[in-house]
Amino acid sequence: MERPGAQVSLIIPVFRDADMVLECLASITDDPGCDGIDIVVVDDASGDDTPDRIESAGLPGVRLIRRAVNGGFARACSEGWRNRDVNRTIVGVLNADTVVEPGWLKPCLDVLLSDGGCGCVVPSIVDYHTPSVLDSAGQSYAACGWGFRRGHQQHTEDLDNREQIFGPTGCAMLARADVIEECGGLFREDLECYYEDTELAFRLHRFGHETWHVPESRIRHRVSAAYDKIPRRRAYFVSRNSTLLFWTAVPVRLWWSAIPQRSLLSLLLMMKALRQKCLIPFIRGRLEAWPMIVRSGSLRSRAASSLFTRNWLGQKNRSMKVAYARTVRRRDRPYPFKLIDDIKMAWSDPTLTKHKIRQHLRPHYKGRGRCTICDRKTRFKSVNDWYRDNLLCRRCKSIPRERALMKTIDDLYPDWRESSLHESSPGRRGASARLARQCADYTPSQYDPAIQLGEWDPTRRWRNENLEKQTFADESFDLVISQDVMEHVFDIDSAFREIARTLKPGGAHIFTTPLVNGDSSGTRPAARLLEDGSVEYLEPPEYHGNPIDDEGSLVTWKYGYDIVDIIKEATGLETSIVQLDDMELGIKGEYLEVLVTRKPARG
Repeated sequence: MERPGAQVSLIIPVFRDADMVLECLASITDDPGCDGIDIVVVDDASGDDTPDRIESAGLPGVRLIRRAVNGGFARACSEGWRNRDVNRTIVGVLNADTVVEPGWLKPCLDVLLSDGGCGCVVPSIVDYHTPSVLDSAGQSYAACGWGFRRGHQQHTEDLDNREQIFGPTGCAMLARADVIEECGGLFREDLECYYEDTELAFRLHRFGHETWHVPESRIRHRVSAAYDKIPRRRAYFVSRNSTLLFWTAVPVRLWWSAIPQRSLLSLLLMMKALRQKCLIPFIRGRLEAWPMIVRSGSLRSRAASSLFTRNWLGQKNRSMKVAYARTVRRRDRPYPFKLIDDIKMAWSDPTLTKHKIRQHLRPHYKGRGRCTICDRKTRFKSVNDWYRDNLLCRRCKSIPRERALMKTIDDLYPDWRESSLHESSPGRRGASARLARQCADYTPSQYDPAIQLGEWDPTRRWRNENLEKQTFADESFDLVISQDVMEHVFDIDSAFREIARTLKPGGAHIFTTPLVNGDSSGTRPAARLLEDGSVEYLEPPEYHGNPIDDEGSLVTWKYGYDIVDIIKEATGLETSIVQLDDMELGIKGEYLEVLVTRKPARG
């Protein structure tokens, strides 16, 4: 029986951020349903080590194409289209800022190959941080010339039926190769980015091919993490490309109602561009669309116009309210609010205005200061009084404990950039991101029981190490860093001894861990590992976030200030507790103590 993946060439355009790209590729190659798939990675002149890291990862089925000049999303995809395996009957496009869920490919192929009228399919694209919420279920288009994500920020259950939709989204799609060939190729290259997928949708309709949504197939998406983070560039291409498609694809018979709606939409978009200081690129895009309109052929078809969305203004109003709510509450902070509450509130209440949202979600604190992570003047804001996890830097999104840790490292070890440094369980932002970016000899590690200790993970982003049984040689590092890790270790004596063993003389273990008991009571275990491998819960189980496991990490210890005595008894080393409280640096909140265990220098 032929493997499903053997029929598919999947094009992934890439522009920098190697870690994110490798996570995407690993999710595909680790899925048994994708066995045999041809992955065409097109590096769009990243200008950094991204293509080299992709090549050195040696992932099966991955071919790398390097573009000499950056040409945008559409040109990168077209490059992949020209370099696909022509013997494969299916071609797909996938953003590099996505992660596929296991079993995503087969449902798409079943629909695509069983219906002769279906030329393209789109999976459910869900929010990376909140998988129960849709980012899109294909694309919708209104007669006013506004293309938007179908089902954006709705619950996945709301759109859980297979059905025909207006068109695909460039984030994730699969199509029959012969259909794309018949339609004249993948994306129109001079569109570069934005509305390139809408233009393809019009061509599919013009040639009589349908696009279907397949809800059983799911892909998680970090929205706009890969391409076009520059507002001025986005304003230009959205303005130009949407104008081009309105005048070449909307049927003339609809102009009597579409043009007034288009005028209203243009006014709304112009006001938005003015607020974002992007008015000049917006106007330039409108003007430069006209030469392209004159040169372009008609894309009008009754099949496309029959699927136009009618209530576009209500849809846009809902989207604007949801977007506003998302900017007020942090999407990746589970305590104490959740993004789903914002969506329910904004989506279900037709009387809700931005002013009411602002009143309901007024920040608990906001002020100016200087962030120790991004080392720039910034604004700090918190949505509630739990500052430890919610007092965010507007620029780098770091939180107080990360800033306290970085301040301590800078003060005590200012030459850390030239040091050898091991960080256990690093995150993707804050102090971890700065240390990884600026330290010359930085070694990150995570713990995955499925990988042999001492080996690097398949994407070579981190080394597999158990803090209790490390494979590093003695005296390997000048500094060992851990952030809220030690409360998840079962055998803390072994962990602290192993860290001390790997430190060079004069080195230090600098770490944070919530000292929840303070002076009131001593350190006590919350769970323990039994000899048969099972876990005995001594307190109600509590889980914290884990960078490589969505289920989180079990809290095994609740520390007090007597942790310094525990470390002394286990290692013989002295530990000091650094307490910082400086709102100018955004260091304010609960359990922000930074602990420093020093190994004496020789002599």
